[in-house]
Amino acid sequence: QLMFSGHTHVPAYHDYGDLVYANPGSVSLPRSGSNHSCIIYEPGLLRWLTLDGEEFRREALPTP
Repeated sequence: QLMFSGHTHVPAYHDYGDLVYANPGSVSLPRSGSNHSCIIYEPGLLRWLTLDGEEFRREALPTP
């Protein structure tokens, strides 16, 4: 299972085994020194990008 949440405004990724948690960060009010950012989901892959399109993190999703 994959859960997205953006409330903290800080990019994050945690693999809990049966659940992957991802936070895209924030496009408008980033916190903790992070860039304005978003997540792109592709089958089997998450990519974090700045709003300028620069990839700063990539995580392969676990296979079921």
